[in-house]
Amino acid sequence: MQSQVIQQSAVRQLESEIRSNIAKLLVAMTICCALIEIGMGLYFWVSQTMHQTPSEYIVFRILQPTVLNALLCLLVFAANHSKEHQDRFRNRVAAISLIVFAAQISWVHSYFIPMWCLSLFALMYVSVFHDPFFQRIEAGICLGSIGLSCWQHIADYPEQLSFSLQCLAVAEFVGVLIIYMSFQLESFSRKEFLLNAESDAGKRRYQSEYEKDKLTGVYSRAYLIEQSSYIFDNCNEFSPAGIAMLDIDDFKKVNDTYGHDNGDVVLQKFGEILNSYNDGNTFCGRYGGEEFVIVFKYGEPKMNCDTIEELRADFEKASFPFMDEHVTLSAGYYNAEAQTDFDTALKMADDALYISKRSGKNRLTVHNKAEAM
Repeated sequence: MQSQVIQQSAVRQLESEIRSNIAKLLVAMTICCALIEIGMGLYFWVSQTMHQTPSEYIVFRILQPTVLNALLCLLVFAANHSKEHQDRFRNRVAAISLIVFAAQISWVHSYFIPMWCLSLFALMYVSVFHDPFFQRIEAGICLGSIGLSCWQHIADYPEQLSFSLQCLAVAEFVGVLIIYMSFQLESFSRKEFLLNAESDAGKRRYQSEYEKDKLTGVYSRAYLIEQSSYIFDNCNEFSPAGIAMLDIDDFKKVNDTYGHDNGDVVLQKFGEILNSYNDGNTFCGRYGGEEFVIVFKYGEPKMNCDTIEELRADFEKASFPFMDEHVTLSAGYYNAEAQTDFDTALKMADDALYISKRSGKNRLTVHNKAEAM
């Protein structure tokens, strides 16, 4: 469930970026188209090759397209910033606006026949929104745009009627092919996304299972060793590291007396308490069975031992409905002030733990100190 939420959030973020890019593109193209039309109008007027009156050119070639383009820009910006509509609505507004923008360019410049298919390229771009139903509507608009461009070409050049119709047939045929390719591209892209989403979810599940111990929720043995090895490989007298080996006292007796299911409850409770101590300095994990390890990234013996004692006291206070007595904890601590491999550091902490066990349990022993703390 959490992985699906993450995927959906990532998709929404990507779609938001695409809509924002479309809005910026429309603004830039509106300005560029207006400047180009003004420049072309000046050229036609100076060279006396303008086939319209200046007022007709200004209205049809400059004012009408610029106003329409500006309205499309405002429409996309309004939809993108609206809190009343869902993402699908925003996507559709952005897609239609881009297609209509491209279509009106082909209408205005119908004399340049390759422009007739410009809206089809916009269709291929907006297929990234993965909206197959609405994509069919967009495809219809694109084919209609080709027909309108042809109609405008016939109105401008009635003497080329036969040629215009031939171009229309070719353009519509090409349009159908591009639309088919667009549909296939959208379908392939959607399937690829789903495969990637499943793969990412699998990786996250594997990573979660690798990092965490299923029963207790603390770090797993493999992940504990991996992370701790780096810490002890890089420690020195200026940057020491500490390690504690923890063992639940008489845990076999708990299992034998109250059953393994209740023994798991004890382990889960201890894991819950351990996790509350996971912070920037401590790194807690289950080493195996009822044995747990805490790695202290900062080797400050007194502070670390105080933490262990606090943890030991918290666990001793825990109560379980299936038993009257409390469960206790023994610990051994070792402080490394030179580069040390993890196994060696753990062995030192384990030796100290053995002293705690032999000295009556429910206590902490620091390595190289015979007395229990």
